[in-house]
Amino acid sequence: MGRKKIGAFNEDFDFRLFSVIARKNAIWLALFILVSVSLGYLYVRYTPPLFEAYTVLKISDENQAVDVLGQRSIGQLDNINKLAGDIELIRSQVLARRVVDAMNIGISYYSKGTVLDFELYTGSPFNVDLDLKDSTFMNQPVFVEFTASNKYNISFSYNGSKISKTGLSLGSPVQLPFGNIVISANKSIRIKPQDENSDNKGFYFTINSPDLTAVEIIKSLNVIPLNVDANTILLKVTGKNAVKATDIANKLADEFNKYDVEKSSEAANSVLGFLDNTLTSVDQE
Repeated sequence: MGRKKIGAFNEDFDFRLFSVIARKNAIWLALFILVSVSLGYLYVRYTPPLFEAYTVLKISDENQAVDVLGQRSIGQLDNINKLAGDIELIRSQVLARRVVDAMNIGISYYSKGTVLDFELYTGSPFNVDLDLKDSTFMNQPVFVEFTASNKYNISFSYNGSKISKTGLSLGSPVQLPFGNIVISANKSIRIKPQDENSDNKGFYFTINSPDLTAVEIIKSLNVIPLNVDANTILLKVTGKNAVKATDIANKLADEFNKYDVEKSSEAANSVLGFLDNTLTSVDQE
């Protein structure tokens, strides 16, 4: 009769032993739980949420010349090559710059909080009309503090010096070292004077560099082939503002379609020009 082999570890759970160990290490267990909960709270409280917008592009590549000439249809390898080229085009600086030029994102508006700042993409209580004189001032914050419904103060750093102007009126032009601006109220959003006890510690705006904005769009972009046979591409844009990410995704799709139509038109015009020249030469001969 064989003997039962006893393993090095007991397979049964000993609750009494567990309770003894837990009592001896209660302080460390409580400390571990406290630290874990605190880190989780800090991460959730002070980390801005990220939003993801996506759209699906259907790549149409109808070659009627192939059908007329009776040649073979495009194969899967050609489809993959075509999708790869379109994906690189969407990720390119060329298309990103077209999106920047087409969208009204030359100036970004932010609400300054106690810890986090939030971009007011379509919810800014004021608008800035700018005549920029010094392009080196781009991507630097200009702080705006409303002291009344139609009065504000402005401050910023320029060439290492802090400059501030107080008692300015909304709608009136202001001459600044980097250019001339006019700050007007957004009629759909009521302006409230800043309160020291409020979470909102003021507003600021930045004049965005088109090249840097295009780079940021490319970094937030993820383009992958969705279905090679169906010629579809999945385009994803990640950002801290849901509305802005959605608008960028939609505008990328629109600009890609416009660019594709422009290039197709150029190719068609080149073919027509070649045919016209050939027919003219044949007629002369």
